[in-house]
Amino acid sequence: MRNGIAAVILGAGVLLGQQTWVVDTEGNGDFTTLGAAVQAASAGDTVVLTYWSGLPNAWSLTLSKGLTIVAAGPGRSEVLGHLVVADLPANERVVLRSLQLSVLAPYPVRVTVQDCAGLVVLDDVVLDGGYGQMFAEAALTVVGSHRVHVGRSQLSGDAGLVATDATVTCTDSWIAGANVVSGPGTAGAAVAATASRLWFAGTMLAGGSNYNGGGFAGPGRSGLVLAASTAVLAGAQALGGTGVAGYAAGVTLDATSSLTRDAAVWLGPVDAIAGPGAVATLETGSLSGGIDHGWIRLTAAPGAIGFVLLSLPGPEVATPFGPCWLGWLPAPLALGFVPLVRPLPSLSFLPRGFALTVQGAVLHGGALRLSAPLVTTAP
Repeated sequence: MRNGIAAVILGAGVLLGQQTWVVDTEGNGDFTTLGAAVQAASAGDTVVLTYWSGLPNAWSLTLSKGLTIVAAGPGRSEVLGHLVVADLPANERVVLRSLQLSVLAPYPVRVTVQDCAGLVVLDDVVLDGGYGQMFAEAALTVVGSHRVHVGRSQLSGDAGLVATDATVTCTDSWIAGANVVSGPGTAGAAVAATASRLWFAGTMLAGGSNYNGGGFAGPGRSGLVLAASTAVLAGAQALGGTGVAGYAAGVTLDATSSLTRDAAVWLGPVDAIAGPGAVATLETGSLSGGIDHGWIRLTAAPGAIGFVLLSLPGPEVATPFGPCWLGWLPAPLALGFVPLVRPLPSLSFLPRGFALTVQGAVLHGGALRLSAPLVTTAP
């Protein structure tokens, strides 16, 4: 444990030397626009958005350096535009924290993560790609990036998440595809993945429904659609939307895809899984909690033994139990029968937006498996 905390302190010490920039449209900060702050900031800096009287903040930006963009104040900021995080180096990270990126009709708000080797974290983010609108876009698109984590967030749009050649983990979130209420258009899947690996824990995937009574609209869509992809549902739910033909499957997967789920995962009232892909029911474990809560909970089947590891985010590595993000020598936080709840050490010294990775593992039925990693950020 001592080594792990020392590593955290060392990492925090480095980050504390970076600069913080304040954006306030009323002139009480360093900049009045987010774009100006991002242009001036250096890799490792933090940009703090303060809140004002509902004025939208331009969000059409491209980030290729590691920054933390975090909200301050009791409210949320309504923004519009398209944020692109592209070509982020492996030793840098982008953290978006406590942002409500609401759509200003009819313009959707989108985030694209493309060709990033570094870590990208969305924590406590509301991202609206035009959910329920005729011309909605995907809220979050991830392409060619393999260290993306979504936590405690809400993603909705034509699809909440579209992943291509990507690795995405998601905890304690809600992701939804578009509903069709009237006029032309089709309902959207909550998550659509191609050649990707996905891991969901404590997350609801809600496929879009067709409320148009037939018309020009298509049927309801699945919560999760996989093509040449793998997905793990750990304590998560994938629900298909409804249409004139009834409910869609919770998960649709082609012959080159596979799904692993906990026995307790619910995939809808009928036709839970559609398609010829492989499906396995295994104990995967689900992590919740984090820095904000001050504790970590590992949930699994009764009788399982679990342990929780603490590490700084690093490149994905292979272990005998599967790939994970243990980039630093980890320190055990807890060991015992699940459900397992252990307090985190005091991390009040961490700078705002600092990202910490927690990894769980479960021994059940003679097999040891890693849980979905939880990336938690300092408030």
